[in-house]
Amino acid sequence: MVKPKIALIVDECIQPHLLTIKHNKEALILKDVELNNQKEQINSLNRKLDKIEARVEEQEQYSRRTSLRFHNVPAPTDDKGDIIKPIDTDSLILGICHKQLKLKLDTRDIGRSHPIGEIKDGKISIIVRFLSYRQRQLVFSNKRKLKGTQTKLSLLKTLQNTDTIFCTDLTHCVRKVK
Repeated sequence: MVKPKIALIVDECIQPHLLTIKHNKEALILKDVELNNQKEQINSLNRKLDKIEARVEEQEQYSRRTSLRFHNVPAPTDDKGDIIKPIDTDSLILGICHKQLKLKLDTRDIGRSHPIGEIKDGKISIIVRFLSYRQRQLVFSNKRKLKGTQTKLSLLKTLQNTDTIFCTDLTHCVRKVK
């Protein structure tokens, strides 16, 4: 007789806890489903973001197709050796194109130019946007004339800093964005 009464008392004491456990288990299952849905949504959004970033990168690369970077351009100085500011980058680039590359360009061929980075050892880097791809390609194809010059001028296509170009052979190059 004592055993059934003890079992009844224990059941009465445990029953609210069992209901709480059951309720908490159901709540956890619902939260787990919700969490999985949010993970799927985050993954979907990340894939969309990757596609958008790739499209933006393509557009940025396309917009850079008429641009070139000139490195190690001597900065203009006054009689005291101080750098003259503001720097007339158009004149500097046209001077390089006329004197060293032997090209007949004028200010109408340049859309925009400006210094990039800091002046180091009296030299600056300049980025130039030409008004047409043909003019840019004309300048770039003559860059070999800069080799061996005293100023060690160099000319590069403008790519994103995070871009790396891998070439497996002369016809197959892949741009990999880090």
